[in-house]
This record gives sequence, C-alpha cells and structure tokens, in this order.
Amino acid sequence: MLRLLGWSGLCVFLITTGAQAAPKHSTKYVHYAINGDSAPEILTSLHSRGPTVYGVNAYATTHAEYSQSGDMIKTAKSCKVRAFDYSLQFTIKLPRLRNSSALTGRTAAAWTGFSKFVKAHEETHRKIWMECARSHAASVSALSGKTCDAVEAAVTKLWAKNRASCNKRHEAFDSSERKRLANQPLIRMALKGK
Repeated sequence: MLRLLGWSGLCVFLITTGAQAAPKHSTKYVHYAINGDSAPEILTSLHSRGPTVYGVNAYATTHAEYSQSGDMIKTAKSCKVRAFDYSLQFTIKLPRLRNSSALTGRTAAAWTGFSKFVKAHEETHRKIWMECARSHAASVSALSGKTCDAVEAAVTKLWAKNRASCNKRHEAFDSSERKRLANQPLIRMALKGK
C-alpha cells in the first residue's frame, strides 16, 4: 500500500492600516528519523514514523502559513485595498535515515533517489502555494467597492474561492505523482522484499 506525500495550509487574514512591505516567504526544513538496512525495513519505518495529513499517512509534508494585510483607502464614493501585503512561512517535513552511510549498492542508490524525490515533491507544493498567493494578491489589489465593509467581505470571499482553487491544484499534483512514487526504486524493492 502506497502512502501519500502531502501538504496542508493555514491562513491568517487582516485588513489593517500600515505600511506596505515586499511579500516575504521562508522555508524551514524539519526531519523525522527512520531506520532500516534494507528497502523493506526502510519502508516499514516510513509507514510507522511518517507524518499524517488530514488523517492520511504521508512520507513527507509541506505546511504553509499564509498571512495577508492591507490598508483600506476610502474616498467619497468608494473604498479599495491599498498596500496589500502577504507572507508565507513553510515547514517541510522530510524523512531522515539514521544509518544512511551504512547502506550500500542498490539500497543506497534507491534511498538517495527516494529522498530527492520526496524533497522535490514537497518543494513543488511550496511553489504552488507561492503561485496561488501571487495570483490572490493581484486579485485583491484590483478590488474596490462602495464601502470598506463591502471590500473586506469581497476579500474574504475571494480568499475562500482562491484557496479552494489552490487546494485543487495540490490535489491534482499529488494525483499526478502517484505513478512516479510507485515507480521509485526504493518502493519497488521494498514491495518485492529486497
């Protein structure tokens, strides 16, 4: 049984007064320890020690914390968002094999390939979040309305729509990667008991 690579996200939204700053993002990598001297042992350790996303076991995860803010500019006839700003803080959780230097031959190569695959997969989730955030920022910056309350409500509604669209992109990406995950040499070797 194959487990998923995963992602999750959190949003904080504020419309405040304040100065505009350039969008920021940071990434923190954290690791969970696994053991094993063979592909089946490594896979068993991944299954027992790996993280979960929405109750589903995963080999690795990306957690995104998104926050946004902006000033409301009120004129006699309208209101709009000015100085919209956002930031993203990512935490990417990856497996780390405690005794990887003791692996040899095909098992060592398979582990190295698997490690690179899961890291690249999670970094693609980060890229998707960043693209979604840029698109959302452009949409928010174009909003205006008769009242600031109406604009704030539109921003909240837009975020729900854009987040749902972004979640679909993450799900589609995970779905497209399942075959590549199943074809990882480490997975194939483990399922064959080698």
